[in-house]
Amino acid sequence: AGAYLFASKDKRVVFATGHPEYDPNTLADEYHRDVKAGLAPQLPENYFPDNNPNKKPLVSWRSHGHL
Repeated sequence: AGAYLFASKDKRVVFATGHPEYDPNTLADEYHRDVKAGLAPQLPENYFPDNNPNKKPLVSWRSHGHL
């Protein structure tokens, strides 16, 4: 996690990090899509319980798009 929004001292430039549009399962859907396509995507860290992509991701966060 960490800071999501940063601004320059003069407040003229704002920086947003991450993907606020992501739902809890978006990354899982993309991971499984890439596996099915024959790619070898890196397993997302701390996302699947026990690092098992067959398990449903734990929703321990909510995207900023849901605030």
